[in-house]
Amino acid sequence: MSKVVKLSVVDMKALLPPVPVPAAESLEQFEMVFDQLLASLKCQDMVELIHIRDFAVAAWEEARYTRHRVVAFDRKFKNVVAGEVPDHRDTNVRQKAVAERLAEYLPYRPGT
Repeated sequence: MSKVVKLSVVDMKALLPPVPVPAAESLEQFEMVFDQLLASLKCQDMVELIHIRDFAVAAWEEARYTRHRVVAFDRKFKNVVAGEVPDHRDTNVRQKAVAERLAEYLPYRPGT
């Protein structure tokens, strides 16, 4: 029967693959969040470490998508305010936009 060696949290973390944090984000911040979770949940073994890491990665990705959604809405709003996006509430503007899109695709019609 083999003896199980108890590893420290640092040694167990070293066994995990790299964290998927893009270069535009801070790996140090992710590590701080991960370490806080490990301390709060009192990680005892590798199985717990993997579950906590999965939770940390999912929470990090959710925060990223939230930031991106806010940026996308902000950009769209700025474009509307700047007048770069047509106001489709006006019937004439909407009909003109539909006509332009139709004219754009008419050459690609299948032959009849």
